[in-house]
Amino acid sequence: MASKELYAKFSDNFLTCHICLSEYKDPRVLQCYHTFCLTCIANHAHASQVGGKFQCPVCREEITIPTGGLDKLVHNFFLNKIKDFMLINPKEALCSVCKTEDVQLYCHNCKCHFCAKCQKEHHDNQDDSDGHAMSLLPMFAEEETSKPKELEESLQQIWAQTIIYCEKHPDEKLKFYCESDNTVLCCDCLATDHKKHHFVYLEKIVVSEKEGIEQKYKELLPRVSTFEKSEKEIEAQQKKLGRRRDKLQKQLQDHAKVLHKNVSDKLQELSSQLQDQFTAQMKALEAEKDSIQLQKVSIQSTCEFAKQLVRHGSQPEVMTHAKNIQTRMSELKDFQPAPIKIGDMSFVKQNLPPNIFGKLKEPESNFQVLPSVSQKLKIQQKTSPSSRPSVTIATKTWVQATLMKTFDIKLSNTHDISCSLNGNFYLTSLNTDTLKAVSESGENVFEVKVPGARCVTCLSNDRVVVTNVDGCMVYTEYGNQVRKFGQGDMTDPWGVTVDSSGHILVCDGINKCICIYNAVDYILINKISIPMCEKPVYINVNPKSNVIIVSDNGGHCVYGVTLEGDVVFQYGTPGQSGQGEDQLYFPCGICVDRQGHIFVADSDNHRVVVLTQTGKKMRHAIGKQQIKVPVGVDINREGELLVAEFHGKVKLFQCLDV
Repeated sequence: MASKELYAKFSDNFLTCHICLSEYKDPRVLQCYHTFCLTCIANHAHASQVGGKFQCPVCREEITIPTGGLDKLVHNFFLNKIKDFMLINPKEALCSVCKTEDVQLYCHNCKCHFCAKCQKEHHDNQDDSDGHAMSLLPMFAEEETSKPKELEESLQQIWAQTIIYCEKHPDEKLKFYCESDNTVLCCDCLATDHKKHHFVYLEKIVVSEKEGIEQKYKELLPRVSTFEKSEKEIEAQQKKLGRRRDKLQKQLQDHAKVLHKNVSDKLQELSSQLQDQFTAQMKALEAEKDSIQLQKVSIQSTCEFAKQLVRHGSQPEVMTHAKNIQTRMSELKDFQPAPIKIGDMSFVKQNLPPNIFGKLKEPESNFQVLPSVSQKLKIQQKTSPSSRPSVTIATKTWVQATLMKTFDIKLSNTHDISCSLNGNFYLTSLNTDTLKAVSESGENVFEVKVPGARCVTCLSNDRVVVTNVDGCMVYTEYGNQVRKFGQGDMTDPWGVTVDSSGHILVCDGINKCICIYNAVDYILINKISIPMCEKPVYINVNPKSNVIIVSDNGGHCVYGVTLEGDVVFQYGTPGQSGQGEDQLYFPCGICVDRQGHIFVADSDNHRVVVLTQTGKKMRHAIGKQQIKVPVGVDINREGELLVAEFHGKVKLFQCLDV
């Protein structure tokens, strides 16, 4: 019978779905050529899809749901054949009829194994056995089981005999290829849905197509070794980085020990000085105390003698001492204790030298990020072959932004902007109490009145949240109000955004806090205090780090704040506006792109500033030559930057040089 090595050739991992970790059931192939059970990938897509797209669980490439649903995904023919092979090559294969003889044939229609005798006596005598597809099972001796060539030939023999039937017409074999629809057909399909299409027999075209596929994969296969080499280089760099970290950690610990010793020595020196000062001052005070006590005793003794002389002295005795004692008492009367003047001991704190602890020098980043296959294809579709960009996208290659389009919205006093996954963008006007939706082409979708409208954000279900003086209002993508929330929770609601968990975050300007709401029932679940702000207005969340970005309009700063309220970075000088490189002048709207770059509308400086996700400035992406009083910024579904100007224009920029 077939060798055990035939079974070992397909490990459990090879036939295991990455999601359910069980054997594939109805394996389907995504556009990135990763395979999953249909049910598993359908559940994953249902839970994570946004705008008809979801990410592959393995490579995270963006997958578009086919027209007609995920059931239209292509079957993985290779895995299906492997499953058939495992089915027709059981490890202990006995005839399905007699149960004693080794199997020699397998009927794909009956799904049964037969020995040669039972195949003739039982199978071929059945009335409906004509046309059944039979496979002759390979035979190997035990000593031949380690020869891979025989194993491969065996597989090719079995798969060559396999007949594939039409899904729509189960009794019909797939014989034709429709060049118009790029699909394989049976006779019934050809006669009905494809009768006017151009078709050819599979056997006439499959050989040339195989040759083309083989040539392509032979050209592509060497690229694997290139990436493997890069992977090994990265692993080597990781090990080197680990060793470097350990070395630096030891240096830090050694430096800390030196600092600790220096601090201990200095503490001992200062303590000795303190004790010496204390001893000297105490001795001076004791000497002064002795002098005072002597003067006091002298006055007391003179007074006592004079008292006794007056009361009990005879006339001769009085006259003997009268003149001298009065002179002495007059002298003693002028005696006064010397003023106590002791120098005040004190400790004057001094700032440590800025370099006493040393510092870690940030390495220069030379990393390049490879775009996903879908991103690269999207880039290629937008460019001609002669101007096709490089494969790599440098994370720090920023150029002066290119203005792609200007929308004249005619909405005065524009205050905020937010882009939805359906391509529309939404604007608010504070003075005109307006929420306006505009399509990608610039057409007006709807315009509704929202009393005291302030800021706006879009939810994943294409609903729109607008803050106003009273709280928050929820609208559909068609402009119908469906809900209110937050009334009574906030005094001064302004900026609004959504985090990666779907929670709605609202900035309360007067109370200097961020209110977090559950997006299901809109219940307040948490408040984050931001007391460092002067007048916080706009907020956003960095999906890379889950850090809340706060635009402090009144304090001319931008802060990064964790969910616990810890400030992780600050850009700008608190309370000080300016036009300098690291200054802001009434910062307004903020947004974050997919790489974690932070865009800040520096309104009164007429520019958009780009920060890293750690709050360090990269450059001014857009300047005075291109925009005037930017108040709102957001990234659309194509990764392009939309800038809303205060006077009612919206400008579309492409900022990343790819």
